[in-house]
Amino acid sequence: MRKPLLISAAALLLLSSSCKKDNPVSPPPGGGNGGTPVSDAVRQASIDAVEQKFAALTWENYDADKTALVQFLQGRPEFEAAGLGGGASVWARYTDGRLFIIANNRPADDTLNLAPPLINAPALLPGSELPMSGNARLMNALGSRYTNTTPTLKGMLEARGYVVTTPDASVSNLANVSGDGVFYIRAHGGGGKRRDGTEAYGIWTSTQFDTVTDRSLKPDWDAGRLVYFTGENNKVPGHPDSATVETHFGITKEFVGTHMGFGSNALIYIDACGAFEGDKFREQCATSSDGGTGIVAGWSFVVGDSKATGAAYFVVDRLLGTNRDPRTPENPPQRPFTYQLVYQDLVDRRMGKYTDPKDGSVAFFGFTPPTSEFGLLAPSIKFLEVDEINRKLHIEGSFGTDPRSDGTGTVTVNGHP
Repeated sequence: MRKPLLISAAALLLLSSSCKKDNPVSPPPGGGNGGTPVSDAVRQASIDAVEQKFAALTWENYDADKTALVQFLQGRPEFEAAGLGGGASVWARYTDGRLFIIANNRPADDTLNLAPPLINAPALLPGSELPMSGNARLMNALGSRYTNTTPTLKGMLEARGYVVTTPDASVSNLANVSGDGVFYIRAHGGGGKRRDGTEAYGIWTSTQFDTVTDRSLKPDWDAGRLVYFTGENNKVPGHPDSATVETHFGITKEFVGTHMGFGSNALIYIDACGAFEGDKFREQCATSSDGGTGIVAGWSFVVGDSKATGAAYFVVDRLLGTNRDPRTPENPPQRPFTYQLVYQDLVDRRMGKYTDPKDGSVAFFGFTPPTSEFGLLAPSIKFLEVDEINRKLHIEGSFGTDPRSDGTGTVTVNGHP
């Protein structure tokens, strides 16, 4: 196997010479304060050293390289502990309690792994509501090493009348997420251990580490809302198997609970490795919806780029009925379907399971909670029947509860009942 060229962010520079929540989540014990302070210089030096160690590993023997990385971290005095974490990541904890996640867990080319064995779909309760908000926010935190799904998803949503924004997935922009009917983020994900033994799951953001930004985020650090996160990000020109290794800030469930809010009956799609593993990040997203419960979509463990891309296109396209899925087009075109039927179709097509070629770990795609009121992203007409005698048109389908109804079953559209 050809050894990939991995270049740290520092080395690449040389080569190139919401509604805010009214009840913020309480900080976890040892979430990011106390203990022995770590200076900016020590933090910067340790992050540089971790990036260089990551880049020096071949990642041909995945388990051996993760073990070597843990041993490297355990040998550095600025860390009080280190180990293997959720989402097949490695973690370290600074002596001041701040968590550091290192992950090489999202294969950029997994095209040989497109048809794993069929799985049985779990029962999902019949949520049938549409999002109350027509706003959609699509955020991509990953660089050119990975597929940017947001342009295709944006076209799908706009075709059904959603007002779509695609802001940068920075810490500051994530802190302003509020009231969307659809929220989607594509990112790295991984876990680490706090001092009390609980796991903290982190989602990588597009905000790259520097000491000035780090100091400005101290209130979030003190409340356990952030992690440091090292992973692959961008291609290196002229080296097709290469990737930059960068350290960014990541957000935790405490960040979601304090800063982020979603619209009633929202679809919240966390397209990151391990979003359904470890701590209750997904539950925090669902309960951060205003009014009716939102539903969270995501993967249980490590998932490759191609598999994750195909699932995102498939799920959003079928929920909308736009018939714009570039990977798995419908023939003939189909109407929108509820997420329960979309999920069953995903499973039947063997698109809801991923086996990591590096270590054989298995990830499943899913929706949670099963009691969500969310059903689909666009009204769906199953059939029409004309009653000529009574001069009525009977329409059967899935439409959710329209807030414009006058309580008698009559809905006014364009001024006409």
